[in-house]
This record gives sequence, C-alpha cells and structure tokens, in this order.
Amino acid sequence: MRPCLIAAFLLAAQNASANTTSSNEFELHTAECVAALDLRADELAKQVRAGRTELQPSLLATLESGASFIGGAYLQGQRDEARSNALLDAARAAQKLLP
Repeated sequence: MRPCLIAAFLLAAQNASANTTSSNEFELHTAECVAALDLRADELAKQVRAGRTELQPSLLATLESGASFIGGAYLQGQRDEARSNALLDAARAAQKLLP
C-alpha cells in the first residue's frame, strides 16, 4: 500500500500545487495525506459494515493517522478552514486522476 500512497502523494502534489499557488509544501503534504487516508478509511468502513470485522483495527489505525495529520496541521498554525478545505478538495480531485 505504501508505494501506491507515495505515488498518489507525488501526483497529487503536482496537481494541487498548480491549483493553489500560495500553499506551502507542508500544507500540500497534509492535504494529500488526509485525502489518501480519508479514501482508505471510507473503503475500510464499507468493508467493516459489510461484515468484515477483522478490518476494524486497520480502520481505527487509518482514522488515527488522519487525526494525527489534522492535529499536526492545527499545531503548525493551519486554522483557515476554507483554505484547508480547498487544499483537501484539490488533493481529492488529483487522487481521482490516478489509475
């Protein structure tokens, strides 16, 4: 999974940076990671709801990772919700372009 996430982050960074000219590298990285973790959490949650309860620890770990990225961004001073949501939307859009 890690090679896929790394590739997703790199591609998303290129696309997101083209759309958000004043974003710094940390902000872009945070948005890309949260978008990837959000997608992973959604997929795991669907599977857990479908009865695959053995995936609950993976779901919990993914949600904790997402919370850590968001918390780290907050501690770094990212408190502009509209800007953060715009970066996250750009990262999600870039992710959809991946095969």
